[in-house]
Parts: sequence; C-alpha cells; structure tokens
Amino acid sequence: MSEKIITSTMEIIGCKGLTIIANIPIHTLSVDLSVDVELNFSADTNFQSVILSLSDRVMINVPPLESLVVNAGNLPSAPTHDHGGRPTAPQHIVQVVDGKLHCESVVREGSGYATTARQKAMHDAKVERDLAILRNALQSPGNTNQNEGSEGGNN
Repeated sequence: MSEKIITSTMEIIGCKGLTIIANIPIHTLSVDLSVDVELNFSADTNFQSVILSLSDRVMINVPPLESLVVNAGNLPSAPTHDHGGRPTAPQHIVQVVDGKLHCESVVREGSGYATTARQKAMHDAKVERDLAILRNALQSPGNTNQNEGSEGGNN
C-alpha cells in the first residue's frame, strides 16, 4: 500500500491470512473479526495505532521496534459495556509506549471517545492540577473578581 489514504484511517473486517505492507502513514488501523493478520509498517513514522476487536493472532511490525503478536488469549481484560451500560464488543489498542509496542484495553468515557485507563488517569490528573491552579488564583488576596456574578457583587 503506497497510495495516500484521505482520512488516514483504515479498517480490516472479517479477514483471514491477510498481510498488509504500509508504506504510508496510517493514523488508525482497525482490525475487527479477523484472524492471522500481519501488519507491516515500513517505518515508525507510518504507525500511530491499531485498534483490535474480536481478532486473534495479529502480528504488528514497526521497525525499529520489537514486533508484537496479539492473541485473543493474552489480551488485557476490556469493558464489555459502554458508559451507558449498553453491551459492546471489547476493544484493545496498540500504541508506542516508552519506546515499545504496547497493547491496552480501550475505555470509552462520556461521549464515547476511545482512550485507555492509563491515558484517562493522566488526563484526569492534569485536569485536577489545572483546577487546583485556578482555585488558588481565584482565592488569592489580590483577586478582585471574587464576588462577580453573586448577589451583592459588582454588576
């Protein structure tokens, strides 16, 4: 595959014994309901992530990183219901973490945006730090806007 992908997203559904050679950047490659798939990225700059759902024996090669084989039996546990309690197929994502290909379960929060528990924890911690900075700024003695918008405040 050497032609540009307009959306930078590619889906593989219901395939067996498929080999892909990606010579172009693919932001997200989804592999659903597939078995014995080999994904060969010609360079690490062509790889962003692979999303897996109900697939088995998927080999991912991204030079110069060590290859990763994802088998259905060795996947981390994944949610089987979305945030609204509706049943959903478990999903996993393979990304580069600390210089290695790493597989994690996908967590969908709020609007259904896909993330991982690790990424969500990092985001939540950043939001808490930012809110603490904002609270401290609003409570500082030099803040003249503390009463704005409340009864008896400046209108």
